[in-house]
Amino acid sequence: ASLPLLAESFNVTEVGEQLVRQRPSAAATVLCNSYHAGRAVLLGDAAHSTGGASGQGCNSALQDAAALVDYLIAEVDMVGGRPGGMADGTAADVVGGALLQY
Repeated sequence: ASLPLLAESFNVTEVGEQLVRQRPSAAATVLCNSYHAGRAVLLGDAAHSTGGASGQGCNSALQDAAALVDYLIAEVDMVGGRPGGMADGTAADVVGGALLQY
């Protein structure tokens, strides 16, 4: 067993046996040239490698979403308007600029 002390104190059930038989593993690495394609954006553990037990996937997704919003606001401020009142193509340029920064 990979976890002998845990195996000794664990109430042996099918789930318990599966747990103590697990071998240690490393988190996978996510490599991307870009975190967006078209109208889709990778956030959280889809974009950042995290260990499955740490709960960091949700945390990084929330931080990524906040960062993307900040970039969108900065791009809107640069063109001096609001997305709803922009000329054709300008909104797409704002989103594109924010995605490049993200």
